[in-house]
Amino acid sequence: MGSKLGQNFLINPNIAQNIANSLNDNEIIVEIGPGKGALTKFLYEKFSDHLSLIELDTNFIQDLSLCFPKAKIICQDVLQVDFEKLAEGKKINIIGNLPYCISTEILFLIHKYRDCVDEIVCMLQKEVVDRICAKNGCKQYGIPSVLLQSFFDVEKLFDVGPENFCPAPKVVSSVMKLKRNGVKKLNCDEKLFDKVVHNSFRFRRKILKNCLSNIVNKNFESDKLNLRAEQLSISDFIDLTNEIDFFYKRNPSVEG
Repeated sequence: MGSKLGQNFLINPNIAQNIANSLNDNEIIVEIGPGKGALTKFLYEKFSDHLSLIELDTNFIQDLSLCFPKAKIICQDVLQVDFEKLAEGKKINIIGNLPYCISTEILFLIHKYRDCVDEIVCMLQKEVVDRICAKNGCKQYGIPSVLLQSFFDVEKLFDVGPENFCPAPKVVSSVMKLKRNGVKKLNCDEKLFDKVVHNSFRFRRKILKNCLSNIVNKNFESDKLNLRAEQLSISDFIDLTNEIDFFYKRNPSVEG
């Protein structure tokens, strides 16, 4: 039975095993979108007594229940899952061949629940992985790079060609690992940091003076305003956030 959600299913067992072997153990292991269970098979061999499966497509629930009876199966849209509630005070590791159409949304959701997540191994479209892993100074560097690398060490593991899926996608995929780093809280106002990062990349070819014009007025001064967003490191964005925060406090009439 096919997926009613249009997923591309991994059919190469060697790659599935390599992905499963890339994830370390933890108190709770969560697979997102197990589908027909190609990856789940190998996860179940290692983590059967503390494995949870999040699957929205009801076509697969019965087979998953029969094949993996010890696993906790959650039939729900992953974007609606409360990972903190799922963790129950424990640490969780997450794995999955993420639906490409919402992969970035899923990672931003995990970013939201980062305090209960220790590690993520996931397969995404190659260009998305390249953006997430990009460092400042290159064209792929953007919002996902800054926000996710602020709290996770990111590493691209390997590429996966279209021939390893059914139906075959039109793009190359990549497997990546995100490991929670030691940063508990950024050294700045995190809400303002998020706003600064998002606005800084509004117009990639323009300098920050133009990109941030809707946040601070012409009286705000910073040597970073003559740079483009891709030139700033994460620490630079933190410093810029603190500069803007200080400007707000000195000029309370300026809307933030």
